Amino acid sequence: MLCALFLSFLNTAQATEIAVERAALGANDPAYNSIDDRDRLSGWGLRAGYTVVPSLTVVGSWSMQRRGADHFSPSASGSATEFDGGEFVDSDSSTVALLGHTAGLGVKWNLLENPWVSPYVSGQGLVQVGTLKLDDDVSRDDNLNQISARAIAPGFSVVGGADIGLGLEELSVRPMGHVEIGYGQLAALDYGDMGALHLRGLILRAGVGVQF
Repeated sequence: MLCALFLSFLNTAQATEIAVERAALGANDPAYNSIDDRDRLSGWGLRAGYTVVPSLTVVGSWSMQRRGADHFSPSASGSATEFDGGEFVDSDSSTVALLGHTAGLGVKWNLLENPWVSPYVSGQGLVQVGTLKLDDDVSRDDNLNQISARAIAPGFSVVGGADIGLGLEELSVRPMGHVEIGYGQLAALDYGDMGALHLRGLILRAGVGVQF
């Protein structure tokens, strides 16, 4: 019975928006400094919405994030060279990289319906699947010192934003945009011996797409 009601709900829901989105989540954890010198994790993704009742829309989102940094350390086997009284030592390099996939599901409540700008508040539950890699030779896939670990963490976001409709209500499929700002947080991503990341802070989203 419940399954039938759920399927009936899906069949009657009206798709109202699909957008390409740029999203950034604060990364105030000091451990993140070894991956990126900026205090945010950002990436590109998609957002879709389905109207349930007037002014209330179910929204879902997905984004992918890629960040990395090179690190250098003195080589145990490197030779030193004297130059102008200073000593230059050969160094080994390694790359730390983070690949994240973040999915969200929640609701959006329009505070004012307007063909030009419609302000709203929105909340989403989040799940991030992250892969952390340490590699001393990115040109090879089979080197012994390549380490990889994966973690999953739930979280949430609460934002205020606005849909920008450009006043084109007469079109059945019309361009639209959106901007959002608020707060987001993920539980600690535990990468075992490689450490943990706790991403949280200011969240920013902006996108363009179509509304119908």
